[in-house]
This record gives sequence, C-alpha cells and structure tokens, in this order.
Amino acid sequence: EYRSDDLGITIPYPEGWYVSESGSGNQESGETIVDFYEHEPPAMGDAPTKMSYRFRRGSVEQVLGEFLAINDRQSVNRSGVSMIRVTYPYDEAAAPDVLMYAYVWQSGESVHLLTGPAGSAVLEYAVDNVEVTR
Repeated sequence: EYRSDDLGITIPYPEGWYVSESGSGNQESGETIVDFYEHEPPAMGDAPTKMSYRFRRGSVEQVLGEFLAINDRQSVNRSGVSMIRVTYPYDEAAAPDVLMYAYVWQSGESVHLLTGPAGSAVLEYAVDNVEVTR
C-alpha cells in the first residue's frame, strides 16, 4: 500500500507493482502525484500508468474544470467518502474509445483524485479500500 501521513491517505495496490511519487508529498505544497505501474518503467513516461493519485490544493470544481471532455459525472460514496466519479477519454484525439475513470473528493482545502482505466479491478479495489484520515 502507498501511505502518506502528511496527506492523510493510504491507497492499496497489487504486490509487485512499482510506485513513482513526485511533488513534495505534503499538504502545504500545491501538488503531489503518485503513479502506479504494473511493470517497472525503463524510464519515466515509457510505461503506461495503471493508476494515478493526485493531491491538489483547491476545489473539486476547479479540478474537474481541467478535464477537457467529461463523458459522465456521477456522485458516489466509496470507502465512506463522498466522491464524484467522472468518465473521460484517455486521449480524445488518438483513442477516444478508451475510457478512464477519475474519482474526485474534497478534504478541507485539498482535492484528491484517483484515476485509472474504466472497469479496472485494481482501481475499483483501491477506491473501495482507500483510507482517508483527513
């Protein structure tokens, strides 16, 4: 599991996966990005992420405003947290039929996003078992 006491979050992921974190990893900074890979990427950006977590300062609406094309928006309650799930194309120009999910929720002045391919068992397990302490 990925755990950040500073961000107040624990995210489960499959054994043997690789994790790459960028940003400062605390609530005082503006952003933290954690990418989860099924295989070790030979160089950053060479292997597709299977799941990503983003921590941002701001509001859910600000973050959702950054998505270029939202196909669907739905309120859900997962892991005891009220979230918004949006469906969007992975790449609107190259692969508009490959859909992604983003689970987005507010915690104080912070926004959390957990994203991955639509229908991904790993993403759904992570969202169902994410622990949010702040």
